[in-house]
Amino acid sequence: MKSILKYFIIFRILLISFSCDDGTTDSTSTGLMVGTWKLTALSGTYIRDVAVPAGTDAATTYSVKVRWPYDTSEGYLADRTLKTYLTGDTVLNSTSDAAATIAAGYVQLVGEFKNDDKYTLVGTYPALRIVEASCSTYQTIADIDDDGSYNVSYNADLTGGNLSITPLAVTEQVLPSFSDGVVTFSDTGNTMNIVFLDRDAHDGLIENIGETWVEADNRVTHGVPAAYVDATGGYFTSDDTQPLGTEGYVYDPLGSDGIPTNGDELLATWGYYYTYNTVMYSTTGEAAYGANDSGHDFDPTNPTAGGKLSMQVVPVCIPVNETIEFNATFAKQ
Repeated sequence: MKSILKYFIIFRILLISFSCDDGTTDSTSTGLMVGTWKLTALSGTYIRDVAVPAGTDAATTYSVKVRWPYDTSEGYLADRTLKTYLTGDTVLNSTSDAAATIAAGYVQLVGEFKNDDKYTLVGTYPALRIVEASCSTYQTIADIDDDGSYNVSYNADLTGGNLSITPLAVTEQVLPSFSDGVVTFSDTGNTMNIVFLDRDAHDGLIENIGETWVEADNRVTHGVPAAYVDATGGYFTSDDTQPLGTEGYVYDPLGSDGIPTNGDELLATWGYYYTYNTVMYSTTGEAAYGANDSGHDFDPTNPTAGGKLSMQVVPVCIPVNETIEFNATFAKQ
């Protein structure tokens, strides 16, 4: 009887021991993250700030201008500046959600995290690109086929932890290195969320992820080919809830005192619009051009009638520092 009792005690201890060893997680890359994961949600918050490249005058400014297409004079006397950017100014702060492209099957990402601290990431993802010839920034779907090593330092209750990624060296990789990502598990370990900050296009922050800044390889250029245009009035505006457009009127009802349409504004004489008479008055000083001609559009076949000028955006390329906070959710396969 004592032998049988001893056998059951030992057998129970062995069961407990095997049960604890199966699937345990600790401060290594084994644990809940091991497995194959499919992307289910992705967003990216892009922040782009003006950064004058090395070798360029630090006082360089970048202006978004509009131009009257009929002004062929040297220097384009009719040009108007909508906004001027200085070093440090933000040209983009926007969160892009890939829900629609994931649902449509355009964005597909599968990650495999192995228990030997290696990972692969294969599929397609949304990315910003630029056509520098036209200074046009656009979003596209790009391919990714990455591999490297990873590590997770799990928290006490093993529901998440700190994630670090090191892409395979001497190969072209999309995913940047980082050491301070945050991984969180839910749904009994079947859902994984990863948040990390991409800093490899920021000359002041790239050293934080152990990479070296190379101007030609890491610098990002942001193109501004359009401006916000008031949907009702058809004039350029700073209101970012309005649609983007490449053509519109210049309308300025504010003066130096900030009180709209009280008569002290530069364009008050011409109904607060930039018109043909505005241009001619500023270049000739003739009193006849002081007449308000903002009641109609300029007609090039009848220039003496004046009229509001429809101006076109002059695309501008702006060098920037970029950070992207990615927030990705995966389902275990």
